Amino acid sequence: MKKIRTNYTAEEKVAILRRHLLEQTPISKLCDELGLQPTVFYRWQKEFFENGAAAFQAKDEVLAELMTEHIALKKKLWGTFTEVWVPPEVRGILPSGCGRYANGSRRNCKK
Repeated sequence: MKKIRTNYTAEEKVAILRRHLLEQTPISKLCDELGLQPTVFYRWQKEFFENGAAAFQAKDEVLAELMTEHIALKKKLWGTFTEVWVPPEVRGILPSGCGRYANGSRRNCKK
């Protein structure tokens, strides 16, 4: 009788490895229970440890990319981050350096 091949997802593989590493379930018991060859289990374990650092690097890279996009959007929406905020629709109308301080006084504005 031919054995049906089971394809495990990455999450299922990690759960199986976790049972062995954290719960100390013997590999022989896991392989018998799941119908795995021990060589398959050891291959998963090797891949898991070889690619473990990538899980942390990916988060750092994603975070850096999100921060870059966030800063670009802020600059696009808020201008050059000077002491005054000018709405995007009037930025082209006002002369450069013209603005209003928080206390209501104006600077460098010609009427």
